[in-house]
Amino acid sequence: MKPGAIFINASRGSVVEIEPLAEAIKAGNLNGAAVDVFPVEPKGNDEEFESRYAA
Repeated sequence: MKPGAIFINASRGSVVEIEPLAEAIKAGNLNGAAVDVFPVEPKGNDEEFESRYAA
């Protein structure tokens, strides 16, 4: 990807490894990411989602 790109994942959650994606954002190789699916989905709408990658 070009430096500064924004990554969007709307496919299966297991396609993308979240840890390296977060590292790429922190290193400045990506400007951001939108992730619609995760390797392990939240249990339901009542479960609060907290990202350990939040700025």
